[in-house]
Amino acid sequence: MKIVKIACLGLFSLLLLAAMVGYFFFKSTIPVWRGVLRTRAVARALEIARSPHGVPAIKAGGRADLFFAIGFVHAQDRMFQMDCQRRAATGRLSEIFGSRTLERDIWQKYLQAEAGIEKSFRALPPDVKTFLEHYCRGVNYFLDSQSLPPEFHILKYVPERWQPRDVLAVMKYLESELTFSGGELNHARWLAALPTEQARRWLAVPWPDFENERILWPRAFATPLLKRLLAAETEAERLKPLGSAWAVAGSRTVNGQPCLANDFSWAPSMPTLFYQVSGKTPHWEISGNTLPGIPMIFSGRTRQIGWGVHSALNDTLDYFVLDRHPEHGNLYRCDGQWLALQTQEKRIRCRGQQDFVLRLAFSKFGPVIDAKECLLAVHSLVQYRSSAMEALYRMNYARDLREFAAALGKFSAPGLRVVFADRKGNIGACQPGLLPLRGKDSGLLPVQARATSDLWRGFSETAGEKTIINPSQGRLSSADLASLGKAAPVFFKFAAVPDFQGQRLIQLLAGNDKIDLPAAARLQNDSQVQTAEFLIALIQDLPLASPGAKHVRSALTEWDLAATDGQGPAFFYEFEKRLAAAVFTPGLRDDAAAAGIVPNWIYSLLKYDDRSGQDAKSLNLSNLGIGLFAKEIFAAAVEKSLSETYDAYRRQTWNQDDGWHWENLHSIGFRHPLGTVFSLKPFFERSTSGVKGGKNCLLNTDFTDGSHYQTGRLAAYKMILDFSDFSRSLLVYPTGQSGHPLSPAYDDQMDTYILLKYLKMEDPGRRSYSLRLIPESDVRPY
Repeated sequence: MKIVKIACLGLFSLLLLAAMVGYFFFKSTIPVWRGVLRTRAVARALEIARSPHGVPAIKAGGRADLFFAIGFVHAQDRMFQMDCQRRAATGRLSEIFGSRTLERDIWQKYLQAEAGIEKSFRALPPDVKTFLEHYCRGVNYFLDSQSLPPEFHILKYVPERWQPRDVLAVMKYLESELTFSGGELNHARWLAALPTEQARRWLAVPWPDFENERILWPRAFATPLLKRLLAAETEAERLKPLGSAWAVAGSRTVNGQPCLANDFSWAPSMPTLFYQVSGKTPHWEISGNTLPGIPMIFSGRTRQIGWGVHSALNDTLDYFVLDRHPEHGNLYRCDGQWLALQTQEKRIRCRGQQDFVLRLAFSKFGPVIDAKECLLAVHSLVQYRSSAMEALYRMNYARDLREFAAALGKFSAPGLRVVFADRKGNIGACQPGLLPLRGKDSGLLPVQARATSDLWRGFSETAGEKTIINPSQGRLSSADLASLGKAAPVFFKFAAVPDFQGQRLIQLLAGNDKIDLPAAARLQNDSQVQTAEFLIALIQDLPLASPGAKHVRSALTEWDLAATDGQGPAFFYEFEKRLAAAVFTPGLRDDAAAAGIVPNWIYSLLKYDDRSGQDAKSLNLSNLGIGLFAKEIFAAAVEKSLSETYDAYRRQTWNQDDGWHWENLHSIGFRHPLGTVFSLKPFFERSTSGVKGGKNCLLNTDFTDGSHYQTGRLAAYKMILDFSDFSRSLLVYPTGQSGHPLSPAYDDQMDTYILLKYLKMEDPGRRSYSLRLIPESDVRPY
């Protein structure tokens, strides 16, 4: 026994010693934020001063040195993120992570992102390319002169040097992440799962190939890649929208100058997606949010103009169903003849395994997935040339609103909604980006393609048609853009879901009070659940038999409709989810299709937009096709859903009431790629509870149903620009500025963010760190 104790003590001591050695080694890799560096890489001396939260403010003698410095600080704080993003875009994550990212890499090959990057690079204007080269010099200077962050040592690899193509790859990464099919695969699954008559009632438009589509999809979805794509599409449907942006003119503010607010929603991660930086030369100034790997401000300000963005989630990906030859599987029908698929081998290096060889088959409609019953071609905007990098560059250099609007017109992808303002008092909004002109159908379902004329005919440039400047009401938001141009088609009648956040935003901005910074912050953090008042009013007078159902309804009627704390938000979201399932699930022939049910569908079905005098007794649910007793069936569904909510409450809390409180349930887990390794999880990942907000709130902290209210999407930053004095502007991140887990700026903004507070976006008076880079030939004392 004594020997065992000695052995255990020795093992513990070795582990402790190894942990201490590892800690001090990784501590030595924290980037240098103080001191003086002499280098040939800069033409004139520059200074990188950092705030207590590690936010760099760069002063440079010229734009070339400023771009160099942005590349340097990006690499200092986010080199691993940058490398992962360029690998994700080009399908090379498996080289460092092994088989767990293989499916993602395969999908990038189907999207042909590499071809899109190369086309974009060849079309890059010389002046843009020159400044990207300056940025790359800054990244490579870091790689040559400073220690790599811990992830590279743990994974035992050295990142390749940074090139202008890598900058375009990071932009293509963002474009790929925001590429959306409009729900085609979900629509196909539902079409196959619904009884014939019910499906015909639910469809918004007649579908000519209705019966053929129903036969095709059940076996097709057994294909592993399609299963994964279907799950990703379902997740995207559930976690819309992707942020908000709004502005008010000087006539609506206390200080007489515009005010602009913006947040951009993203999955919680360590570090967060964006990186704050400000830069100044004698003749140029920028400040705001960058995407590490790209030197330009993505949202923020110049000396004269400020802007915010969020994704429009445009439908820029289509699937084409091709006829396969009955005897020769490599032939498909096109323009009246059988054509052979052209194959290419794409080799994907997979760490710890043999290289994976993907035999990619190409048709005139794009790369082809063998979906058993058919050949399914993938065609997306990702494979095309993107001018987004040039657009960002010109936006950052715009001297006035005319130049800024011209730059926005070049923003081909990803599809964004942009709200902007200037110091002359103008406000505006624009939705740039390319939308495909479809040769056949509307993109609601995979297209049965038999001729090249069924493919895209080109693109519509939406910036000109979707622009608002200085509206008479003195306010606008990204929600106003949704009403411009041709409305997106709807597949199911009940899928025409109102923009709840947009409605709430317009409602709050329409008040008579003038806006100041505290008011803007309250508005951005508004946590009222816009749908709750409507749904609770519909059920409050229904007769209920179950004590559990009565308990839940009583809690809902006493709730103040804010997703902040208490039982109300948890009861409501659980009831809403179960009510949608009770209403839409009956009749489904495929239980898996229930995963595609979106709770918001019930509001379109219940005529949310026509609430005048409506109550439960006057509901008409004939669209469901469930008989003449729709009101009675709805009442039964309500009772069933309330009872199930109560049962879930008791089962999950063991009769401890505070266990069902929103502040205990609604949490965030900030994930890191190395967090899947148990021993590394506490080193790299962070989590917190007490999160305010939720679905259908302006404070959008959305969650997936399977995670029991763990946040699946939140604002990657919250920014408020004050055009009367930019030094008063506010900005906060959910985690921190640095990507190094031992840096003081790794998670230091988390509490500020959770408490709905802000930091000053620019605070030159508070400098905690200063690093000077000077030319080697400069002999002046520093």
